[in-house]
Amino acid sequence: MEIARGVLHIDLGHFMSAGGWSAGTSHFHFRWSGNALRLIGFDYSNVQRNTGALSTLSINYLSRRVKVEHGNISADRQTVRWTRLKPGPLPTVDEVGDGMAYDPEGLVSGL
Repeated sequence: MEIARGVLHIDLGHFMSAGGWSAGTSHFHFRWSGNALRLIGFDYSNVQRNTGALSTLSINYLSRRVKVEHGNISADRQTVRWTRLKPGPLPTVDEVGDGMAYDPEGLVSGL
């Protein structure tokens, strides 16, 4: 966790060791606005250690842009898809919760 240039950055890691092959990180970027810490950026990455499949998700809540990438650790190429979030207010830290189950618009579970 760090605060830089008015933004709170929180990084979480996950690693399944029994019953799963998933490992990765979640990065949250919050800024104080409207009497609450509001999420302005979210980055998620995951690798399946058994297959080498890579998935990344990057959301810029200020521009409402979403970048999804898929690839494999054995290849230099990745497919990239850009979309937009539905209009709405910036999520608060309370809506994010502990961060481990955060799944905006089902994008993480859709990877």
